[in-house]
Amino acid sequence: MVRQLELPAQIIRTTPSPTLYPFTKFFKGFETLPSVRSIFGEETDEVIRNLKVEFCSNRFGYMAVSHKDAHIIVSVWHLRNPGLFT
Repeated sequence: MVRQLELPAQIIRTTPSPTLYPFTKFFKGFETLPSVRSIFGEETDEVIRNLKVEFCSNRFGYMAVSHKDAHIIVSVWHLRNPGLFT
């Protein structure tokens, strides 16, 4: 049998939503790349303008795409340590 301890501390299990930033605030000139333009065509400027990015502290992932709204999730650790993976 497991006994529950009564402690005078509390953990709030709800967390704030992550902050989403405009992609273009941190990633400049992607709308001009031929490879990006070949994917989005005439809609490239609009796609890039509406794209959001979230930064996380996870060291074990580089980038991901949110399954909720397709914003990009970027590891801050990998951004700060680019030479380790080139």
